[in-house]
Amino acid sequence: MAFPKSGSAPALLYQRPISPIAKRNVPPIHVSIVSTNVETLDGLQRYLQCAGVSSRCTRAIHDLASVAPPAATAVVVFPDDFLESAVQMLFRELRQHRPKLLLLLVTREIQRFRRLAEQGSESRLPIILPKPSFGWEILDPIRAHAWEARGSKPG
Repeated sequence: MAFPKSGSAPALLYQRPISPIAKRNVPPIHVSIVSTNVETLDGLQRYLQCAGVSSRCTRAIHDLASVAPPAATAVVVFPDDFLESAVQMLFRELRQHRPKLLLLLVTREIQRFRRLAEQGSESRLPIILPKPSFGWEILDPIRAHAWEARGSKPG
């Protein structure tokens, strides 16, 4: 093997293709993203796609079929983008029709939505994250929920 001469630019000595990480038996994950901000929708959808998670974006907070289709594992809502009455209605509908669905709220007003989220229900409490939150902070609880719903643990 030849080494570069002193003072010359570094040479690539060996290149090996990067092997993909072995796929584990990962449950399918489908996420709905609810926001009115195009950059939020596009950025989070792109992040999830790169992580192997299918997602759909909607601004139609009043349309439960768009927000929480039957295949949805989780719904990520940016409630600051909507009227509080619309968010309250979405909470009620999700709790009534999709009680096992994971709901994540990404908001600048954590206390306001914590009170709203804690109003009596037998359904799963939403996870409330501060805005801004990184993609992995949103993805980690979604993956954990998918494993939990499947009745197994990763690894």
